[in-house]
Amino acid sequence: MGDYGWTRLNNAAANRSDLFISQIINGVEPPALEALQAYLGVDPNAADINRYLIENYRHRCGMTEIDPSWPGLWANLHSARFDVLLLDNLADIAQGKMRYRGDRFAPFELSFPLHLGANGETIHSDFDMFPPLSGEESADNWATIIRFLKRVQPQARLIFSSAPYGTAVGDPSRYERAMSFHNALIDRASDLDVEILPPTVLPVAMTKLPNDRDHFDMAVYRAIAGYIHISTLSGWSNWTNRPLPLEIVHAPVDHSVTPGNVEALNLITSPVRLRSVVAAALSIPAEHVGEDAAMGRTERWDSLKQIGVVLAVEDAFGVRLPFAATTDAVSISTLRTALGVVGVQAADHAETDDRTAAITADGRPANQRETLGSDRPVVLPVDWTVADPERNLFADFADRALARADAPYALFVKGGTARRLTNGQILAGAAAIAKKLAHIPRGDTVAIILDHSPELYTAFIGCVLAGLCPTILAPKTPRQDPAVFQEAMDVLFERVRPAAVICSHLTSDSAPSSTERLIVDDLAPASLNEVATFIASLPHSGFSKKIAFLQHSSGTTGHKKGVMLTHRQALEQARLYAAAIGLSAGDRIASWLPLYHDMGLISSFILPTIIGCPIISLDAQEWVLRPTMLLDYIDAEKANFCWQPNFAFLHTARNDRGDRTYDLRSMKLFVNCSEPCRTHAFDIFHERYAPAGVTMDMLQVSYAMAENVFAVTQTPPGRPTRRSRITGSDYLSSGRPLPGVEIQIRNIDGIEVSPGEVGEICLRSTSMFSGYYRLPHVTAERVVNGWYMTRDLGRIDDGELFVVGRTDDLLIINGKNIVAHEVEDQIGTVAGLAPGRILTAGLFNEETGTSELIVLAERTPDSLVGEASIREEIRAVVFASSGVTPASIALLPRGYLVKSSSGKLARKKSLEKYSAYGAQTP
Repeated sequence: MGDYGWTRLNNAAANRSDLFISQIINGVEPPALEALQAYLGVDPNAADINRYLIENYRHRCGMTEIDPSWPGLWANLHSARFDVLLLDNLADIAQGKMRYRGDRFAPFELSFPLHLGANGETIHSDFDMFPPLSGEESADNWATIIRFLKRVQPQARLIFSSAPYGTAVGDPSRYERAMSFHNALIDRASDLDVEILPPTVLPVAMTKLPNDRDHFDMAVYRAIAGYIHISTLSGWSNWTNRPLPLEIVHAPVDHSVTPGNVEALNLITSPVRLRSVVAAALSIPAEHVGEDAAMGRTERWDSLKQIGVVLAVEDAFGVRLPFAATTDAVSISTLRTALGVVGVQAADHAETDDRTAAITADGRPANQRETLGSDRPVVLPVDWTVADPERNLFADFADRALARADAPYALFVKGGTARRLTNGQILAGAAAIAKKLAHIPRGDTVAIILDHSPELYTAFIGCVLAGLCPTILAPKTPRQDPAVFQEAMDVLFERVRPAAVICSHLTSDSAPSSTERLIVDDLAPASLNEVATFIASLPHSGFSKKIAFLQHSSGTTGHKKGVMLTHRQALEQARLYAAAIGLSAGDRIASWLPLYHDMGLISSFILPTIIGCPIISLDAQEWVLRPTMLLDYIDAEKANFCWQPNFAFLHTARNDRGDRTYDLRSMKLFVNCSEPCRTHAFDIFHERYAPAGVTMDMLQVSYAMAENVFAVTQTPPGRPTRRSRITGSDYLSSGRPLPGVEIQIRNIDGIEVSPGEVGEICLRSTSMFSGYYRLPHVTAERVVNGWYMTRDLGRIDDGELFVVGRTDDLLIINGKNIVAHEVEDQIGTVAGLAPGRILTAGLFNEETGTSELIVLAERTPDSLVGEASIREEIRAVVFASSGVTPASIALLPRGYLVKSSSGKLARKKSLEKYSAYGAQTP
């Protein structure tokens, strides 16, 4: 369902219904994975073998593409909300199972292709083998599973796909099992509230032959998903759960061959222009359809318009395109390919080979793979000793782009396409933006609302060079509630009041109609003469105290606040931070970080642009779905630096299926920039990628925030990051303050504490911000006598800062300081509780005159552990980790606690809800 912008649980494999019940529902797992791998002779690096094996593990099985904090099928079913669950019983009709009867382990069962689980033939002597389930057995099991799913996902629409039976053609016993299952499930479906799609026999050509006879071609799954999407949105279904006559098919089928590919005919050139046809089908101007036009990128070309586009192309060219064209021909490039298959070439086909370099930079055919190149052009470094401190933030980049226009600025990656962008192309785009905004008074704010695109860079650079004040605002993502997103944007626009908004056709709706809009889709890059004129017209000095840009930082509560940063502050941060980490001109930076956040904006855009470091720029939305793509590009482009939040190290390692190896020896630093930084993240990442050349010396930490431009501290490269156990948890050092930065740790009364004590982190520095934009009262609250009150908790140990949480996390119970999330981590080990759904708080008791510790925890549905046992275990682990006994423990129904849009527990709202309603859901 991801093709339709819905949250999805993709390919969540859990074999055989009887093992789903024992392992997913009842929590019975085989022995430890590592022990079983060794016993079975399974190579841990063999992806296909381990994929089957891991499907037998409750907390591991399933390949998910949702929230990276909930890996695995079981955790997602208990932690995420789904609109549709699509089920099938392929494993039941296709696979047997193994029951262990040896003496090394307690009895357990496995289900995966048996030849993958054996080291030779000797292993089979320890297992009893069982055939696939009968139709009746399978139907009984699925009735139990469906009732379980209705309890944990009561809002979800359940659709059972009695498929893929087309792959049983030629196998009568398998086909009989499949058909008998369908009729047996129909018999049990009267009280199940499930829709059962009838069996389908499809041609062999629509299976994934020759290597996979168990699955259909992707076009079939897209067709099923399209039906589900349309019928769910419209609220209707024309499927009727009814039995079908059992008819065994004995058709002889040779599954060892693949249907031949259709070869292109001799091409006939049509007088019709393809881009004009697509523009007419979308009802948009022809100039809006460039060679890079594609579904999801071009105005109005969405999944619902796709069939209309294909039909219009067929009518205009007088052809009938292959079936795959309705789902696969989703861009101008792929439409040209589809036409070529039927022997037609559009009139504008020749233009694709004769376009200018500037236009080529704006749009490449899908899946084109360019590179930064193995040669690293000589880049003159910034000479900070003679550089004008009053210069524009991007003056050094402009000089570099004029001197070496052909040098690489970035490798821009999106949708399978990698495009090399040069300094000259970026400067030409920036000059075009500045020219369009020349009428706006210098110093005015300009909002930028764009998806991942080269124009994000050119728009920002153009505004800064021209003396305008840009601010990048996050565009709406498919998962966001439109009303909530627009409410937040309205508040921002009321506060920022930008003179103009730079956007695309796709993002323009986010801006108020009363604000001037510059649509970058229609903007051509400046010519060489226009670039030269633009640069010559710019002031050469006088920028030091002027606001260069706004970073919008929200923290954990409230609407976003505009952090005002001057040219001097940003240049000072670049100078100090580059020296601290050894960043030099020519080093390559790999990043998937979005530019609307300070980590991505500074570390992976402004810093490398000032220093002269090419950027490998990935799309954050694509990275989340396939995090190892970052490693692909680090390896291929020999990148040197990468910044990531703490979770990303775990997300990458845990979602690496081992289908390839990497060479990451080019890396100088992976920098963890999300507080608090835990040792576990580095240990897992290092263990997984040590064979690729990752050393502990590469894994470093920085404490950073928008209010200091970026870095406050940095661990020293060249040695492993220090570790410390603080109040029962293991933390990574965030390093020593950068030159020009002072840090104090203060208690609740604002008094500096002794070394080693935990308190609020306060700082002042030479690159500290100039205040919050149009929020003087907030600035006055947070900046006191030149010191910025961060509201982060930490301590100084031998000169290094350890960050342990937020002041909101600090609970004072009977005079004892307790960090809430640390206690919550310990409670999370108690059986019967939902992972990540635990909250501790201190509530003031008028009678005792002190705060008491309360615990709010959601139970796991269908847990076999009794409430009394859970409460007893919670009391024990809380006392062991904090020395305090909870005054109250509330075991709550699943989904009770409130989460924010980012997926974090909303403490204040959850406590307000509990105070108002107790344990009852309102």
